[in-house]
Order: sequence, then structure tokens, then C-alpha cells
Amino acid sequence: MEKKDKDKHEHKEEIIYISPNEILFDGTILYGGITKENIEGCLDGDSIVNYRLPTPGGHSAGVLLLFYNKQSFCPNCKTSIKNRPILLMDNKEFTYPCLFCGVWVWWSIGERKIEARFQ
Repeated sequence: MEKKDKDKHEHKEEIIYISPNEILFDGTILYGGITKENIEGCLDGDSIVNYRLPTPGGHSAGVLLLFYNKQSFCPNCKTSIKNRPILLMDNKEFTYPCLFCGVWVWWSIGERKIEARFQ
């Protein structure tokens, strides 16, 4: 299997519709979620940073930055955010794929304080 160049994806403007359980901790897309059939090839998948996501307002936003924060909590269900990516989007919002809510949770930059841990 040929590994894709994640920095030069040819579909940078493509909007992708995926559920929160299809995103791994590092932003890799795992279509269909984690199953026995696709777990071995999961590290060769596309990165979420190569696509745009649909926003709650019906538009789309591109990923500017993917980061982690172990001290933060989901704004909806208050579950601790651990080993899940938080995405800074080009529409000046953050989004987070919450496994407990089962949705992409969105909030504006000024809405709450986020301290980032970069790798």
C-alpha cells in the first residue's frame, strides 16, 4: 500500500463528512470507525488537516492547527478531553470530535479558554 503525502493532499478544498469515532488521536481518518478489518492500515489513512469540515451554520471550515489539551472538557457533556484532537479552524472556531456526544462540538475562539500542548 502506498503511503500518501499528508502535507500535499490534492483535495484540500474538499468537504468531508465523518463522524467523531472516525478520527484517531493524531487526526488520521479511519473511515467506518475502528474495526478488526481496518485497524492494521489505520496509520496510512488521510489526515483531517487535508480537508474541510461542515460547520453547524451550513458552511465549511478548513483546519489550521490540530492540538491536544488534557485539562480541558467537552463544552457539551463536560467529559474530559484526553487523547482526542482539538482543531483550530479557519472560521475562527474550534471543533472537537466528542465520542460521548457523538457529534462534532464547535465553539468560538473567545468563548472559552484553551491551553494547547503541541507535539
